[in-house]
Amino acid sequence: MVNVDINMSDVDIVCVAGGFNDYAQANVLTLLQAEVVATIQAIRAMCLNAMIVVFGSHVGARGPDTQTLNVEALIQAGFAQAGDQRAYYVPLAADASPWTFGTGYVGATNNSGNSDVAIAADRIHPSDLGHSIYGVRATNGVRSILSGVG
Repeated sequence: MVNVDINMSDVDIVCVAGGFNDYAQANVLTLLQAEVVATIQAIRAMCLNAMIVVFGSHVGARGPDTQTLNVEALIQAGFAQAGDQRAYYVPLAADASPWTFGTGYVGATNNSGNSDVAIAADRIHPSDLGHSIYGVRATNGVRSILSGVG
């Protein structure tokens, strides 16, 4: 849905995050890379001058495991395939220091990582602290991009 209260040419930055729900859906995984390309192209068509930031996949309380890293690799491949000169990629699961890691979660801690406190009891969504972690890390990722853009 397009917000009719603003002119799309006024948008400075668009951040896109996804991938977590694609984890267990083989039929979706086959389309994921193409969908990333299509999403970037659609954003660019609406927001000609905006910077686009594409984030990798959220982990939940599963590692990051091999499948999550595969999802993130497909997101990154789609980003690269789009070839948009004003788009930037920020890894989450495959970051040198994954944003969240471990298999514990609030209510079932196991000392395997920050997921013990960063992932809510549903094992999927960030807890309040997890949202803070993601907010800080996303902000730092965008700041890093901006510092290199000039």
